[in-house]
Amino acid sequence: MTPQSASIDDIPECRFPPDSERVEYKDLDSAQKQLSEILHTVKQDPTLKDISHLGSEGIYHCLITDRHVVNAIPLTSPLIKDLVGQLPYSEESEKKFHGVNGTRSGSKKARSAL
Repeated sequence: MTPQSASIDDIPECRFPPDSERVEYKDLDSAQKQLSEILHTVKQDPTLKDISHLGSEGIYHCLITDRHVVNAIPLTSPLIKDLVGQLPYSEESEKKFHGVNGTRSGSKKARSAL
């Protein structure tokens, strides 16, 4: 079967792990909704080989394949906390980002991205 002849019936059903709960968008807190909107609107490399990185200064960077920065978004402390909370738990990350506020960064790239 070629990709052109694939139908919606051929796509496997997405299943959540046992004992997990699906969270609906309407049930997210305001910081999680704001983070979701930011992540869905960032520019991406069409090859999908881009890199996303949360810098220690609280700036969320997106780089395309040639490592050109296409997004530099300063995140508030609640947004950083939510983003770090979506990753596997790391005490090091918790300490690294505790109290960090990217909107207070002196980064010229980040300020120009606002």
